Amino acid sequence: MSRRPGPCGPVVAGLLLLLVGCTPSHGSTASTAATDLAAAPGVGVDRPRSPQPLVTAAPRADLVIWAPPDVAAALRPRAEDFGRTRGVSVTVESVSDVRSALQDVTAPESGPDVFLGPHTWLGEMEQQRVISRVTLSRNQQRRLAPKALAGARYDGQLWGVPYAIANLALVRNTDLAPQAPQTYEQLIANGRRLKAEGKVNRILLQSTGSTGDVYSGYPYLRAYGGGIFAKTPNGQYSPGRLVLDSPASLEGARRLAELGREGVIQPDVDNTNAVPLFGDRHGAYLVTGAWSVPVIQASGVPYAISPLPALPRGGKPVPLLDVDLFYVSATAQSPKLAQEFVRDCATRRDVQVRLARATGLPPALTAAYRDVAARDHHYAAWFDAGRDGDPVPSVPAMQAVWGPLGQAFADIVAGKDPQHSLTAAARQISSDLP
Repeated sequence: MSRRPGPCGPVVAGLLLLLVGCTPSHGSTASTAATDLAAAPGVGVDRPRSPQPLVTAAPRADLVIWAPPDVAAALRPRAEDFGRTRGVSVTVESVSDVRSALQDVTAPESGPDVFLGPHTWLGEMEQQRVISRVTLSRNQQRRLAPKALAGARYDGQLWGVPYAIANLALVRNTDLAPQAPQTYEQLIANGRRLKAEGKVNRILLQSTGSTGDVYSGYPYLRAYGGGIFAKTPNGQYSPGRLVLDSPASLEGARRLAELGREGVIQPDVDNTNAVPLFGDRHGAYLVTGAWSVPVIQASGVPYAISPLPALPRGGKPVPLLDVDLFYVSATAQSPKLAQEFVRDCATRRDVQVRLARATGLPPALTAAYRDVAARDHHYAAWFDAGRDGDPVPSVPAMQAVWGPLGQAFADIVAGKDPQHSLTAAARQISSDLP
């Protein structure tokens, strides 16, 4: 699998130039913003995508939508139906890397009216006025999963229409692990038995690598009440108040350190080899997301999905959630039509069912989720694993978090002191915050 970019980076850098109406020059505000954002580290979850040339149809359609290939093919028929009922032309362009394509936009008319992407882009895009707020009725909002809707909000406002939810879960080889472990102790005991019998050479495949993995490490940080940012009384993240070096976070980090010392989690497993190692039957347990299912299925390994097991002393791992959104561009050439599309078409049950089948991710619309879960239990398994998850903070301050916190997790697994690692990460993040 590849990773979904966490910070917004190049997306904002490219569209910001259009919004301020200037070209990059040495020392200009837009140029400096573009350089700073493009240099920001990105860690996240994404389906594999490869760059491809973007060709915009001419003449321009009344409504232009950019979407990743897996989504574009599923969305196109319904989007064209939307256009026919309103007497307008609609084009859904298949764009392998929406972020890069947005960066390459040189004029507003060559960009999209609507584009699809993860909610982790939201904070930077809103701050730089790249996106427009969307309006959904109370009834439409009630029909969406609360966590998905929370991911689409920033500063109390709604900035996108959610259509899918992604999170980590435990995937197991059912030939080697017929029953889902309820605790890490059960997982470790079975893993060690299988290893002693020569059936596997890894107890647990979880991405760490030399630079760490925030998505894989966060559930431990959060298991005893810790996290990254404190929350305000209304549930919003408070970027100026770090809690990643709090006693509660440290408790989870110590457990991660124990798993590293015991060889349960190994630093040579990373984002590039965790899924292939599972497919080659090197381990019975894998921590990953639904985006890895096609590779697992191709390997022929029989598998099942369950929530992350409980940690000792009441620790309950909490995964991060990524929410995929329909965004309306601030430079949309047909802003009213774009708003109508995301309000009336993107929230339709049949549309979200089609997208769920294309991506393998649980839909954000509750009725659509019920439809796909009734036909395929995998959707329910992924959803259950993320039921209590936390949407990734979409605040711009997350730009400063990915690198230092990921490295702290890598250092902890490699044997460095958890308190020192988290304190060092917190100090660096604090110094980098705007």
